[in-house]
Amino acid sequence: PYWPWIKLYSLDLKRLRWKNLQGDKPEDIEERTDRVDSLRYRLVMPFVVQKLELSDKLRIDMVCQVTLELVFPYKPVFELNGNFIAPLQNSARQVLKPVVSAYDYGEFLVLPTGPTSDFTARVIKEINNENGDVSEGVIQTTGFKVVDFEVVSYDLSSEDKESQTAAQAEKISELKGRGRIADAKAEEQAQIHLANGDKSRIIAILSGA
Repeated sequence: PYWPWIKLYSLDLKRLRWKNLQGDKPEDIEERTDRVDSLRYRLVMPFVVQKLELSDKLRIDMVCQVTLELVFPYKPVFELNGNFIAPLQNSARQVLKPVVSAYDYGEFLVLPTGPTSDFTARVIKEINNENGDVSEGVIQTTGFKVVDFEVVSYDLSSEDKESQTAAQAEKISELKGRGRIADAKAEEQAQIHLANGDKSRIIAILSGA
C-alpha cells in the first residue's frame, strides 16, 4: 500500500559525470558508481558520441549532456546490471547521425543547439522514440527516459583535424605559389612598360622631338 514511497530495490549504477563544474571536453568526464534506490531516480550525465559524419564528410566528436529519469527499473536492474552507458550512447548515436548529416561543418557551427532549439526538441523526441515503435526507444534499451538534452561542445575528430591541417597547409602553399606567380607577372609587366617607355624616348630623340 505504500508503493512507490517504499524502497523496493537498490542498484549500483555505473554513470558518467564531470570531474569539475567547468568541464566541457571528453577528458573532463569520469565514471563513477551510484547507489540507487529510488523509483524515479534522476541524474544529469555527460557522454561523448564520436565521429558523427557531416554532409561534407568531415566528422565531429560531440560532448552531450542528458537529464535522465528512471521509468522502467526492470531493464537496468535485472538486464543491464547497472551498465546502461553503452546502450545510451548507441541510442544517441543512431538519433544524431541522420540529424547532423544534414549540415556541413560551416552550417553546423552556426546551428542553434540550445535547450529551446528545434535541434534539441528533435533529438529528445527521436531518442525517446515518442512517435514510433517504443521497442526502439531509449526507454526500452536503458530503462531511462531523456527529459533534457544539451550539446555541450563539439570538435573535429582527430583524423579530420589532421586532414584539415594538411588541407589548410596545401591551400596556403598554393596561395603563396599564386602570389609568387603574380609577383613574377607584375615584374614582367613592369619590365615591358619600362622597355616601352625607353623605346618611346628613343623614338622621340631620333625624331628630334
